[in-house]
Amino acid sequence: MTTTTRTRRRDPRRPLRVFIAGACVPATAAGLVLSASAANADGKQDSAPDTLQRLPLDIGVVKNLDIGRGGRIVFADSSGPKVKVMEFTEASRNRGRLRTIATLPPGSANAAQSATGDTWVIYGLSGGPEEGGAPPPPGTESSTIWRIDKDGKTKRVLDIGQFQTTKSPDPYDLENDPGNSNPYDLEPLRDGSVLVADAGGNDLLRIWPNDRAVTVACFPDQVVGTDQVPPEVLKETGPLPPKIPAETVPTGVVLGNDGKAYVSELIGFPFPLHSSGVWRVDPNAKNAGCNGSPDNPVNPGKKVVTGFSGINDVTTDKWGNLYVTELSVKGIWPVEGALSSGDPSGVEGQGRVTKVTKNGQKKVVVGSTSLTIPGSAVVTKRGHVYVSDMHLFAAKLVRIA
Repeated sequence: MTTTTRTRRRDPRRPLRVFIAGACVPATAAGLVLSASAANADGKQDSAPDTLQRLPLDIGVVKNLDIGRGGRIVFADSSGPKVKVMEFTEASRNRGRLRTIATLPPGSANAAQSATGDTWVIYGLSGGPEEGGAPPPPGTESSTIWRIDKDGKTKRVLDIGQFQTTKSPDPYDLENDPGNSNPYDLEPLRDGSVLVADAGGNDLLRIWPNDRAVTVACFPDQVVGTDQVPPEVLKETGPLPPKIPAETVPTGVVLGNDGKAYVSELIGFPFPLHSSGVWRVDPNAKNAGCNGSPDNPVNPGKKVVTGFSGINDVTTDKWGNLYVTELSVKGIWPVEGALSSGDPSGVEGQGRVTKVTKNGQKKVVVGSTSLTIPGSAVVTKRGHVYVSDMHLFAAKLVRIA
Protein backbone atom coordinates (compact mmCIF):
# COMPACT_ATOMS: atom_id res chain seq x y z
CA MET A 1 0.00 0.00 0.00
CA THR A 2 1.14 3.54 -0.66
CA THR A 3 0.51 6.46 1.61
CA THR A 4 -1.70 9.16 0.11
CA THR A 5 -0.48 12.71 0.64
CA ARG A 6 -1.73 16.02 -0.66
CA THR A 7 -0.30 19.51 -0.89
CA ARG A 8 -2.60 22.51 -0.68
CA ARG A 9 -2.16 26.22 -0.35
CA ARG A 10 -3.10 27.30 3.16
CA ASP A 11 -6.51 28.91 3.47
CA PRO A 12 -6.42 31.57 6.25
CA ARG A 13 -9.98 30.64 7.20
CA ARG A 14 -8.88 27.15 8.23
CA PRO A 15 -5.65 27.36 10.25
CA LEU A 16 -6.83 24.35 12.27
CA ARG A 17 -4.29 21.98 10.70
CA VAL A 18 -1.44 24.06 12.11
CA PHE A 19 -1.79 22.41 15.48
CA ILE A 20 -3.95 19.38 14.75
CA ALA A 21 -1.17 18.14 12.47
CA GLY A 22 1.08 18.00 15.51
CA ALA A 23 4.32 17.51 13.61
CA CYS A 24 4.62 21.25 12.93
CA VAL A 25 6.73 21.40 16.11
CA PRO A 26 10.41 20.79 15.27
CA ALA A 27 12.06 17.82 16.91
CA THR A 28 14.57 20.17 18.51
CA ALA A 29 11.76 21.80 20.45
CA ALA A 30 10.65 18.58 22.05
CA GLY A 31 12.79 18.85 25.16
CA LEU A 32 14.77 16.08 26.80
CA VAL A 33 15.25 12.67 25.25
CA LEU A 34 13.72 10.06 27.52
CA SER A 35 16.10 7.82 29.38
CA ALA A 36 14.40 4.45 29.05
CA SER A 37 15.14 0.91 28.02
CA ALA A 38 16.03 0.74 24.34
CA ALA A 39 14.01 -0.95 21.63
CA ASN A 40 15.28 -2.47 18.41
CA ALA A 41 14.29 -1.06 15.05
CA ASP A 42 11.94 -3.99 14.45
CA GLY A 43 10.04 -3.14 17.62
CA LYS A 44 11.35 -6.01 19.76
CA GLN A 45 12.13 -4.94 23.28
CA ASP A 46 15.68 -5.13 24.63
CA SER A 47 16.23 -6.67 28.05
CA ALA A 48 17.37 -3.43 29.71
CA PRO A 49 15.43 -2.76 32.93
CA ASP A 50 12.79 -0.06 33.24
CA THR A 51 13.93 3.24 34.67
CA LEU A 52 12.41 4.92 37.70
CA GLN A 53 11.40 8.47 36.80
CA ARG A 54 10.25 11.42 38.89
CA LEU A 55 7.21 13.51 37.95
CA PRO A 56 6.69 15.86 36.21
CA LEU A 57 8.33 13.87 33.43
CA ASP A 58 9.54 15.19 30.06
CA ILE A 59 7.90 13.00 27.40
CA GLY A 60 8.64 14.74 24.07
CA VAL A 61 5.98 15.61 21.49
CA VAL A 62 2.85 13.68 22.50
CA LYS A 63 -0.71 13.88 21.19
CA ASN A 64 -2.88 11.89 23.61
CA LEU A 65 -2.45 9.44 26.48
CA ASP A 66 -4.07 6.02 26.88
CA ILE A 67 -4.57 3.50 29.67
CA GLY A 68 -3.24 0.12 28.56
CA ARG A 69 -2.75 -3.35 30.00
CA GLY A 70 -2.49 -3.42 33.77
CA GLY A 71 -3.42 0.25 34.06
CA ARG A 72 -0.19 1.50 32.49
CA ILE A 73 -0.11 4.85 30.71
CA VAL A 74 0.75 4.45 27.03
CA PHE A 75 1.80 7.21 24.61
CA ALA A 76 3.83 7.88 21.47
CA ASP A 77 6.70 10.38 21.50
CA SER A 78 7.09 11.88 18.00
CA SER A 79 9.99 14.20 18.81
CA GLY A 80 12.96 12.15 17.64
CA PRO A 81 14.23 10.53 14.45
CA LYS A 82 11.89 7.62 15.22
CA VAL A 83 8.58 7.44 17.06
CA LYS A 84 9.04 5.88 20.49
CA VAL A 85 6.02 4.04 21.90
CA MET A 86 6.25 4.24 25.69
CA GLU A 87 4.71 2.75 28.85
CA PHE A 88 4.61 4.48 32.23
CA THR A 89 3.73 2.48 35.37
CA GLU A 90 2.84 4.18 38.65
CA ALA A 91 5.25 3.45 41.51
CA SER A 92 4.41 6.19 44.02
CA ARG A 93 2.80 9.63 43.98
CA ASN A 94 5.75 11.32 42.31
CA ARG A 95 7.51 8.41 40.64
CA GLY A 96 6.90 5.77 38.02
CA ARG A 97 8.65 3.27 35.79
CA LEU A 98 9.13 4.08 32.12
CA ARG A 99 10.00 1.72 29.29
CA THR A 100 10.01 1.70 25.50
CA ILE A 101 7.58 -0.74 23.90
CA ALA A 102 8.86 -0.25 20.35
CA THR A 103 10.29 2.24 17.89
CA LEU A 104 8.57 3.01 14.60
CA PRO A 105 9.20 5.26 11.57
CA PRO A 106 9.00 9.01 12.20
CA GLY A 107 5.77 10.98 11.92
CA SER A 108 3.05 12.59 14.03
CA ALA A 109 1.89 9.54 15.99
CA ASN A 110 -0.56 8.51 18.68
CA ALA A 111 -0.70 5.16 20.52
CA ALA A 112 -3.17 3.07 22.50
CA GLN A 113 -3.03 -0.42 24.00
CA SER A 114 -5.62 -3.16 24.38
CA ALA A 115 -6.28 -5.11 27.57
CA THR A 116 -4.41 -8.07 26.03
CA GLY A 117 -1.27 -6.03 25.38
CA ASP A 118 -1.50 -5.36 21.64
CA THR A 119 -0.56 -1.75 20.86
CA TRP A 120 -1.94 0.29 17.98
CA VAL A 121 -0.26 3.39 16.55
CA ILE A 122 -1.81 5.90 14.14
CA TYR A 123 -0.02 8.57 12.14
CA GLY A 124 -1.77 11.86 11.46
CA LEU A 125 -0.82 14.73 9.17
CA SER A 126 2.82 15.74 9.24
CA GLY A 127 5.01 18.52 7.94
CA GLY A 128 4.69 22.28 8.12
CA PRO A 129 1.80 24.62 8.89
CA GLU A 130 0.16 24.54 5.45
CA GLU A 131 -3.53 23.67 5.37
CA GLY A 132 -3.82 19.91 5.04
CA GLY A 133 -0.19 19.29 5.95
CA ALA A 134 2.95 19.45 3.85
CA PRO A 135 4.33 16.40 2.02
CA PRO A 136 6.08 14.29 4.67
CA PRO A 137 9.84 13.87 4.37
CA PRO A 138 11.07 10.55 2.95
CA GLY A 139 10.54 7.72 5.44
CA THR A 140 7.88 9.63 7.38
CA GLU A 141 4.49 8.01 7.94
CA SER A 142 1.21 9.89 7.44
CA SER A 143 -2.44 8.74 7.66
CA THR A 144 -1.54 5.11 8.37
CA ILE A 145 -2.11 2.68 11.24
CA TRP A 146 0.36 0.17 12.71
CA ARG A 147 -0.02 -2.69 15.18
CA ILE A 148 2.54 -3.99 17.69
CA ASP A 149 1.69 -7.45 19.02
CA LYS A 150 2.47 -8.74 22.51
CA ASP A 151 5.81 -10.11 21.27
CA GLY A 152 6.89 -6.73 19.97
CA LYS A 153 6.45 -7.50 16.27
CA THR A 154 5.25 -4.54 14.23
CA LYS A 155 3.00 -4.42 11.17
CA ARG A 156 1.70 -1.60 9.01
CA VAL A 157 -1.98 -2.53 8.81
CA LEU A 158 -3.76 0.05 6.65
CA ASP A 159 -3.34 3.25 4.66
CA ILE A 160 -6.18 5.21 6.27
CA GLY A 161 -5.79 8.09 3.85
CA GLN A 162 -6.35 5.78 0.90
CA PHE A 163 -9.38 4.21 2.62
CA GLN A 164 -10.92 7.63 3.23
CA THR A 165 -10.39 8.66 -0.37
CA THR A 166 -11.74 5.49 -1.99
CA LYS A 167 -14.18 4.02 0.54
CA SER A 168 -15.27 6.74 2.97
CA PRO A 169 -15.35 10.29 1.49
CA ASP A 170 -16.66 12.90 3.91
CA PRO A 171 -20.32 13.71 3.13
CA TYR A 172 -20.01 16.91 5.21
CA ASP A 173 -16.82 18.19 3.59
CA LEU A 174 -16.57 22.00 3.38
CA GLU A 175 -13.04 22.19 1.93
CA ASN A 176 -13.61 20.58 -1.48
CA ASP A 177 -11.50 17.62 -0.31
CA PRO A 178 -13.84 14.80 0.79
CA GLY A 179 -10.94 12.33 1.02
CA ASN A 180 -8.98 14.40 3.55
CA SER A 181 -7.63 12.30 6.42
CA ASN A 182 -5.92 13.13 9.69
CA PRO A 183 -6.20 10.14 12.10
CA TYR A 184 -5.98 11.71 15.56
CA ASP A 185 -7.05 9.32 18.33
CA LEU A 186 -7.79 5.62 18.76
CA GLU A 187 -9.44 3.14 21.13
CA PRO A 188 -8.77 -0.63 21.02
CA LEU A 189 -11.79 -2.90 21.43
CA ARG A 190 -12.11 -6.33 23.05
CA ASP A 191 -12.47 -8.20 19.76
CA GLY A 192 -9.02 -7.07 18.59
CA SER A 193 -10.24 -4.21 16.40
CA VAL A 194 -9.63 -0.52 17.06
CA LEU A 195 -11.70 2.66 16.72
CA VAL A 196 -10.03 5.64 15.02
CA ALA A 197 -11.27 9.24 15.24
CA ASP A 198 -10.24 10.99 12.01
CA ALA A 199 -10.06 14.77 12.46
CA GLY A 200 -9.71 15.34 8.71
CA GLY A 201 -12.39 12.88 7.60
CA ASN A 202 -14.88 13.95 10.29
CA ASP A 203 -15.69 10.33 11.00
CA LEU A 204 -15.11 7.34 13.25
CA LEU A 205 -13.55 4.23 11.71
CA ARG A 206 -13.19 0.67 12.95
CA ILE A 207 -10.15 -1.29 11.79
CA TRP A 208 -9.16 -4.94 12.26
CA PRO A 209 -5.66 -6.49 12.24
CA ASN A 210 -6.34 -8.10 8.82
CA ASP A 211 -6.76 -4.57 7.31
CA ARG A 212 -10.54 -4.76 7.17
CA ALA A 213 -12.07 -1.33 7.85
CA VAL A 214 -15.56 0.15 8.11
CA THR A 215 -16.92 3.62 8.75
CA VAL A 216 -18.80 3.58 12.05
CA ALA A 217 -20.13 7.14 11.99
CA CYS A 218 -19.92 10.45 10.13
CA PHE A 219 -20.23 13.67 12.12
CA PRO A 220 -22.23 16.58 10.66
CA ASP A 221 -21.26 20.20 10.35
CA GLN A 222 -22.48 22.72 12.90
CA VAL A 223 -23.74 26.22 12.07
CA VAL A 224 -21.87 28.71 14.25
CA GLY A 225 -21.32 32.45 14.63
CA THR A 226 -18.37 34.34 13.11
CA ASP A 227 -18.23 37.24 15.58
CA GLN A 228 -15.10 35.91 17.32
CA VAL A 229 -12.84 35.73 14.24
CA PRO A 230 -9.75 37.92 14.88
CA PRO A 231 -9.44 41.11 12.78
CA GLU A 232 -6.13 39.97 11.28
CA VAL A 233 -7.85 36.87 9.90
CA LEU A 234 -10.74 38.90 8.51
CA LYS A 235 -8.21 41.00 6.60
CA GLU A 236 -7.33 37.85 4.66
CA THR A 237 -10.78 36.29 4.37
CA GLY A 238 -12.83 39.42 3.86
CA PRO A 239 -16.23 39.95 5.51
CA LEU A 240 -18.00 36.80 6.71
CA PRO A 241 -21.73 36.14 7.14
CA PRO A 242 -23.03 36.21 10.73
CA LYS A 243 -23.25 32.41 10.73
CA ILE A 244 -21.49 29.74 8.67
CA PRO A 245 -21.16 25.94 8.86
CA ALA A 246 -18.12 24.51 10.66
CA GLU A 247 -16.75 21.00 10.40
CA THR A 248 -16.88 18.78 13.47
CA VAL A 249 -13.19 17.71 13.65
CA PRO A 250 -13.26 14.60 15.92
CA THR A 251 -10.26 14.63 18.25
CA GLY A 252 -10.77 11.87 20.83
CA VAL A 253 -12.53 8.53 21.28
CA VAL A 254 -13.04 6.31 24.32
CA LEU A 255 -15.22 3.28 25.05
CA GLY A 256 -17.54 3.88 27.99
CA ASN A 257 -18.70 1.43 30.63
CA ASP A 258 -22.01 1.22 28.77
CA GLY A 259 -20.28 -0.18 25.68
CA LYS A 260 -20.82 3.01 23.68
CA ALA A 261 -18.12 5.06 21.99
CA TYR A 262 -17.70 8.65 23.17
CA VAL A 263 -16.16 10.97 20.56
CA SER A 264 -14.96 14.49 21.33
CA GLU A 265 -15.19 17.27 18.76
CA LEU A 266 -13.09 20.40 18.38
CA ILE A 267 -15.33 22.33 15.88
CA GLY A 268 -13.45 23.91 12.99
CA PHE A 269 -13.29 27.42 11.54
CA PRO A 270 -14.39 29.92 12.82
CA PHE A 271 -13.67 28.15 16.15
CA PRO A 272 -16.36 29.79 18.32
CA LEU A 273 -16.16 29.51 22.10
CA HIS A 274 -18.34 26.96 23.91
CA SER A 275 -19.17 25.08 20.69
CA SER A 276 -17.33 21.79 21.35
CA GLY A 277 -18.94 18.69 22.80
CA VAL A 278 -18.92 14.91 23.01
CA TRP A 279 -20.97 12.48 20.92
CA ARG A 280 -22.18 9.03 22.02
CA VAL A 281 -22.37 6.50 19.19
CA ASP A 282 -22.69 2.74 18.78
CA PRO A 283 -19.24 1.26 17.98
CA ASN A 284 -20.98 -1.60 16.15
CA ALA A 285 -22.78 0.75 13.76
CA LYS A 286 -21.92 1.13 10.09
CA ASN A 287 -22.19 4.46 8.30
CA ALA A 288 -24.33 6.08 11.01
CA GLY A 289 -25.05 9.64 9.89
CA CYS A 290 -23.17 9.12 6.62
CA ASN A 291 -26.29 9.51 4.47
CA GLY A 292 -26.46 13.22 5.24
CA SER A 293 -25.03 16.30 3.56
CA PRO A 294 -24.12 19.87 4.59
CA ASP A 295 -27.68 20.93 3.69
CA ASN A 296 -29.32 17.86 5.23
CA PRO A 297 -27.32 16.73 8.32
CA VAL A 298 -28.04 13.38 9.94
CA ASN A 299 -26.87 12.79 13.52
CA PRO A 300 -24.90 9.55 14.05
CA GLY A 301 -25.89 9.37 17.72
CA LYS A 302 -26.55 11.75 20.58
CA LYS A 303 -24.46 14.70 21.68
CA VAL A 304 -24.26 14.12 25.44
CA VAL A 305 -21.81 16.88 26.43
CA THR A 306 -21.88 20.49 25.21
CA GLY A 307 -20.52 23.93 26.08
CA PHE A 308 -16.76 23.36 25.86
CA SER A 309 -14.09 25.13 23.78
CA GLY A 310 -11.49 23.36 21.66
CA ILE A 311 -11.72 19.82 23.06
CA ASN A 312 -8.61 17.78 22.28
CA ASP A 313 -9.58 14.52 24.00
CA VAL A 314 -12.12 12.68 26.12
CA THR A 315 -11.56 9.74 28.48
CA THR A 316 -13.49 7.89 31.17
CA ASP A 317 -12.94 6.29 34.56
CA LYS A 318 -14.17 2.99 36.00
CA TRP A 319 -17.23 4.74 37.44
CA GLY A 320 -18.40 5.95 34.04
CA ASN A 321 -17.50 9.62 34.43
CA LEU A 322 -16.10 11.46 31.42
CA TYR A 323 -13.00 13.69 31.52
CA VAL A 324 -12.85 16.43 28.89
CA THR A 325 -9.54 18.11 28.01
CA GLU A 326 -9.67 21.62 26.52
CA LEU A 327 -6.61 23.12 24.84
CA SER A 328 -7.59 26.57 26.11
CA VAL A 329 -10.67 27.94 27.86
CA LYS A 330 -10.22 31.04 25.69
CA GLY A 331 -10.66 29.04 22.50
CA ILE A 332 -8.59 28.00 19.53
CA TRP A 333 -7.38 31.34 18.22
CA PRO A 334 -4.88 31.93 21.07
CA VAL A 335 -3.60 28.35 20.62
CA GLU A 336 -3.25 28.90 16.89
CA GLY A 337 -1.16 31.98 17.58
CA ALA A 338 1.08 30.18 20.06
CA LEU A 339 1.77 27.30 17.71
CA SER A 340 2.34 29.55 14.72
CA SER A 341 4.91 31.61 16.65
CA GLY A 342 6.40 28.75 18.65
CA ASP A 343 5.81 30.72 21.85
CA PRO A 344 3.23 29.26 24.29
CA SER A 345 3.56 32.03 26.88
CA GLY A 346 0.42 33.75 25.61
CA VAL A 347 -1.75 30.75 26.52
CA GLU A 348 0.00 29.77 29.74
CA GLY A 349 -2.44 28.39 32.31
CA GLN A 350 -5.45 28.41 29.96
CA GLY A 351 -5.81 24.61 29.61
CA ARG A 352 -8.48 22.73 31.53
CA VAL A 353 -9.61 19.21 32.43
CA THR A 354 -13.24 18.82 33.48
CA LYS A 355 -14.97 15.80 34.98
CA VAL A 356 -18.49 15.25 33.64
CA THR A 357 -20.61 12.89 35.73
CA LYS A 358 -23.28 10.54 34.40
CA ASN A 359 -26.00 13.05 35.25
CA GLY A 360 -24.17 15.81 33.39
CA GLN A 361 -22.65 17.71 36.31
CA LYS A 362 -19.31 19.38 35.52
CA LYS A 363 -16.42 19.64 37.95
CA VAL A 364 -13.10 21.20 36.98
CA VAL A 365 -10.24 18.86 37.89
CA VAL A 366 -7.54 21.31 36.89
CA GLY A 367 -8.51 24.96 36.62
CA SER A 368 -7.38 27.66 34.26
CA THR A 369 -4.15 28.42 36.15
CA SER A 370 -2.32 25.10 35.91
CA LEU A 371 -2.19 23.70 32.37
CA THR A 372 -0.88 25.03 29.07
CA ILE A 373 -2.17 23.42 25.83
CA PRO A 374 -2.80 20.03 27.50
CA GLY A 375 -3.25 17.07 25.17
CA SER A 376 -5.32 14.65 27.20
CA ALA A 377 -6.06 13.22 30.61
CA VAL A 378 -6.24 9.58 31.73
CA VAL A 379 -7.45 7.97 34.94
CA THR A 380 -5.44 5.02 36.26
CA LYS A 381 -6.92 1.98 37.99
CA ARG A 382 -5.97 3.65 41.30
CA GLY A 383 -8.16 6.61 40.39
CA HIS A 384 -5.26 9.02 39.78
CA VAL A 385 -5.56 11.59 36.98
CA TYR A 386 -2.55 12.19 34.71
CA VAL A 387 -2.26 14.83 31.99
CA SER A 388 0.08 15.43 29.06
CA ASP A 389 0.77 19.15 29.48
CA MET A 390 2.36 21.31 26.75
CA HIS A 391 1.75 18.27 24.58
CA LEU A 392 2.85 19.73 21.22
CA PHE A 393 5.87 21.57 22.63
CA ALA A 394 8.12 20.03 25.30
CA ALA A 395 5.39 17.84 26.79
CA LYS A 396 5.36 16.82 30.43
CA LEU A 397 3.49 14.00 32.12
CA VAL A 398 1.96 15.39 35.30
CA ARG A 399 -0.31 13.95 37.98
CA ILE A 400 -3.11 16.33 38.94
CA ALA A 401 -5.34 14.25 41.21
